[in-house]
Amino acid sequence: MEPYNDFLAKVNNFEKEQLKLGDGYFHANPRLVQKVRRDGKFTDFFGDRIAFRLDYKTIKRLSEITDALYSAAPECFAERLRPDSFHMTLHDLSSSYRLSDIAERMFFNELEVAKLSEDIISNSFTMKSNYIFNMLNTGIVCGLVPADEEEYKSLMSYYYHFDDIVYLPYDYGFIPHITLAYYNLNGFDRASAKKLEDAVTKLNKNSFKLELYTNELYYQKFTGMNSYTNIMRIT
Repeated sequence: MEPYNDFLAKVNNFEKEQLKLGDGYFHANPRLVQKVRRDGKFTDFFGDRIAFRLDYKTIKRLSEITDALYSAAPECFAERLRPDSFHMTLHDLSSSYRLSDIAERMFFNELEVAKLSEDIISNSFTMKSNYIFNMLNTGIVCGLVPADEEEYKSLMSYYYHFDDIVYLPYDYGFIPHITLAYYNLNGFDRASAKKLEDAVTKLNKNSFKLELYTNELYYQKFTGMNSYTNIMRIT
């Protein structure tokens, strides 16, 4: 487990108060084609994950933020995520635009999650919003950080629990966040980018706290960015 201060430094290297999308035409990450069509609708995209469902107050706050983003620059985004699809992923497991590629893997994952769940005790984690930021040119997300070092250690112990099923070799490690919106796959011009930058910088003047509860932690399967099913509760 990386030290708490190193984690904060890594997060703040990703997340800045001011959004910067470059000086020219903004091009979305080519991999976004797996999730978003050229017409802005979501594609079929399959997978499973361990994710926290959010409370009503947090969903309301996130919906207000998303309203502000779409009001400022709707042309920048794909179709909207439904408020009830907002979540914080604790641990990705598998994903693909072809179900046949991961069907066997998901079957195995579900069995392993059921076994591991027997050892997990109920808990909660106090988090605070950090900054709304550009996630690898795929969309706009709300970054989260544990409120203090003890909360960080506790949350990470749960994260590593699921490494026993799937180890994620991310270069940047675990970056807690909630996805707010996916970009328009076609990209957008500098004028639109400036409107979005201004909106995000304004939104980043305010922060909020939230609680994550393990009794709202689920093994989920999804068939698209707006379509998921809670398969089992972890605790």
